[in-house]
Amino acid sequence: MPYWPGREVANPESFNNTLNDLWQRPVEWKQMGARGRDYVANQYSSPALFAKRIEAALAGLATPLAELMRQRGRARAKQFTPQTWSERFAERIENVLHRDLPQPEFRFDVTPPRDEPGFCLPLGRTKLTIQLSNAGNLPLLPDGPAEGRVWAQVFHGDGESLGSATSTRLPGIVVPGQSLRLAVNLKTPVQPGDYQIGFFVGDASSAQQAEISPTFHLCVTVAPQRGGGEMDAALAEAETLAALPVGYTDVSEGLFAKLKRKLKRALLHQFQVSYVDALSRQQSAFNRTLLSAMQELSECTAMLEQTILGESADRERRTETPDMQTAVRRLSRRVREAAGKLAELEQRLERLEKREQDAPAVVVEEPR
Repeated sequence: MPYWPGREVANPESFNNTLNDLWQRPVEWKQMGARGRDYVANQYSSPALFAKRIEAALAGLATPLAELMRQRGRARAKQFTPQTWSERFAERIENVLHRDLPQPEFRFDVTPPRDEPGFCLPLGRTKLTIQLSNAGNLPLLPDGPAEGRVWAQVFHGDGESLGSATSTRLPGIVVPGQSLRLAVNLKTPVQPGDYQIGFFVGDASSAQQAEISPTFHLCVTVAPQRGGGEMDAALAEAETLAALPVGYTDVSEGLFAKLKRKLKRALLHQFQVSYVDALSRQQSAFNRTLLSAMQELSECTAMLEQTILGESADRERRTETPDMQTAVRRLSRRVREAAGKLAELEQRLERLEKREQDAPAVVVEEPR
């Protein structure tokens, strides 16, 4: 008979799941109830056993606490006999084999930052900050065979797609329940106006097969920018250099090329896999995180500049209203948060450089 342990109820969701399990498996729950009643009857229903426990507790008052703990430890150790271990191990195996496995669920939520109803983007900017949340039970991976990317597609007001979808790599692993801000690549329209935008998370093949539907409103405005184009160009160039290569391609040539490759692989393969490739992946993840922070800082600066300068004389006349002052304070707070993230990333970079300096140098002399 399989062993079904009890259930712990910590919140309304777990209480709902426990009730559903009780409805689906009434026989097992009756068995658990019977075992619980037997335990209570054996441990607490006998007056003689209760009196014996009280007498043992009173007699142990004269025993030092350390000695009492040693006695209890020896008594408990006697319970772990090979037979008891085999029985409990079998119960564990039965529990694992008969448990209800959760169905894999790949689900994500993309929302505008700061709980806004839609997105607003200056004309010519090719980056858009989103709030990405992993609402499934599978992690989102930044690289490897199961690499996940965020795809963005812009639509006209009538739902017609505007160009092809653009992809953005994840800065790191996004575990279930985790939420992060991500600056995604975007093909912005050439004319200001009201558009729609949709998102999809998946690999390249799934994105080509899936249909991205418009989900949010996208407002493209003509905003005065001072150096915004140069910043976007610099970030785009840095993004192409953010991912460091992983692996090693031997280019040995000549008569003893095969022997050289074997010697290099025998001497350097473990060092490459355990240190060089691992450091390369960490540095790539750090670069992507740094780019995200720089992009968010750039957007905060642009939004703050747009708020202060305004788009027309009417906005300039309303700069002293309470709503405008609140918006300025909120944007200033975002700039300070982004600056704090940059300081943290600089500390991580210093630690990575220190690890690289402390690593032992390996020099291999090729046979002549």
